[in-house]
Amino acid sequence: MQEQGGGNRNGAHPRSVDRDLVLRHALAFLHEKEDWMHLDRTKYVSLITCVLLIFMLATASAAPREKVWVVTPLPTDSDWHGSFGNDVNDSGYIGGGWIDEDGGYHAAYWYRGDYYDLADEIGVPEDQEGGTSNVLSINNHGLMGGMAMSADGDQVAVLWDVKHDTFEDMHPEDTLSSVLWGVNAPGDASGKADELRTLPWGEERVLPQPYVWPKNDDGLALPIGDSLGGRTSGINASGTVAGAYFSPIGWVQAAIWTRDSNGDYEMTDLHEELDDDTISASEAFDVNENGMVIGIAVGWDADGVFFTYAWTWTEDDGIDILDDDDVGAAIAWKTAGRYIAGSTGLLGNTADSTAAVWVRGELELLPENDDLTQSECASVNKSGLAVGYGFDKDDTGLVYHQGWYAEKE
Repeated sequence: MQEQGGGNRNGAHPRSVDRDLVLRHALAFLHEKEDWMHLDRTKYVSLITCVLLIFMLATASAAPREKVWVVTPLPTDSDWHGSFGNDVNDSGYIGGGWIDEDGGYHAAYWYRGDYYDLADEIGVPEDQEGGTSNVLSINNHGLMGGMAMSADGDQVAVLWDVKHDTFEDMHPEDTLSSVLWGVNAPGDASGKADELRTLPWGEERVLPQPYVWPKNDDGLALPIGDSLGGRTSGINASGTVAGAYFSPIGWVQAAIWTRDSNGDYEMTDLHEELDDDTISASEAFDVNENGMVIGIAVGWDADGVFFTYAWTWTEDDGIDILDDDDVGAAIAWKTAGRYIAGSTGLLGNTADSTAAVWVRGELELLPENDDLTQSECASVNKSGLAVGYGFDKDDTGLVYHQGWYAEKE
């Protein structure tokens, strides 16, 4: 990827002036006047005023350099160097995975340019050794949630602790597969586990169920009313969980789960607050410490054209659409501080998706690259460090994932 925007590569604006340098010259001018300390009050004030006026005139036209997004690929040890940047914490640790020559995923994290293979250095559950793994979430205390899957396809939720070089198999009993999508500051986790369910017409089908893992406790299936399934994504420090449940006809519909003082969870339906008959499906992907939820809505307009848009929700203000008419469809994945990470373009459309960050509600597109398609900004921290991935091509034309991080410089 390449940078875009104003300014020179070395960081100097074409009209920029070193204000400190001008001030030093002004002070030097004063010291060159051997008798400046002996001037009478009127002449002394006049001299100082002239020097300050010179300084102000020299710096008044200096335009501040506009910072631009600079995107850098995530390094790996693989010659094929496929990778994912899935999440980033406020200390700059990036969680994700790298892809080997056979297409296998390996859980990994990056910090200050260094790369660590979690599956190799800390490990995975014994039954999943030699299989694939991936980090999907990371909190500010070194806990990384994700999954590990055996060569036979048995997938389990895993929580890595990089501070203590340990991992924990989080797979709930009597479920078929599981994954962690979120980890909050206290160490609670959220995600989903697949279970065999009987549909109203008698057919048995494997369906994901929304799960939460309270710290140091077993996985807990969240209430979903009459729905047959659902899934969760982000979880904030209060234990509020963002996700979705399934409608009776199978549509995914946004919801959050809040925890009371007894540790019991209650579901709130956010899909009905979208209040738009053209919307068929929705999902909540994250919730911040103030209770603001972000997500996506999808549907077909009156002309039968498919659309998506990003939204935020708060208990006081309800739904607010983030989409900009100039960019079309939008998706919001993660939020931190004043930032929201996402993308513009139709979900799954490999020719029309651009990584994006909303800063205080204003959309900013990250630099494009002709070699990358469907670029997604998966996460951002409170300092504005963004991470994501796109599709790239190697010298043979083979398409693979390329993870990256981006910040304004």
